[in-house]
Amino acid sequence: MSEQNVSAPALPTERYLSIARVCDKFSRAKSWLYYTMKNDPTFPKPIRLGTWPVFKESELEAWLVLQAQRPQPAPQERGKFSRKVIV
Repeated sequence: MSEQNVSAPALPTERYLSIARVCDKFSRAKSWLYYTMKNDPTFPKPIRLGTWPVFKESELEAWLVLQAQRPQPAPQERGKFSRKVIV
């Protein structure tokens, strides 16, 4: 009998990021993350590992690519909180 080297197929490894890691990845505050989760329907939904909400890194990367391809709105002349200069 000959020995055969049978190895299991490589399983894809998915990375899961906590809220803190997502904020670090995007260099944003938690308030931005919560605002984006609530107001952007295209933002990936978190899943729960135990009691912790986590995000799939691949879904975040895909969302980031989608955002880069989106047309950007024209800049406004004055924002909501800009000061009006009186001369």
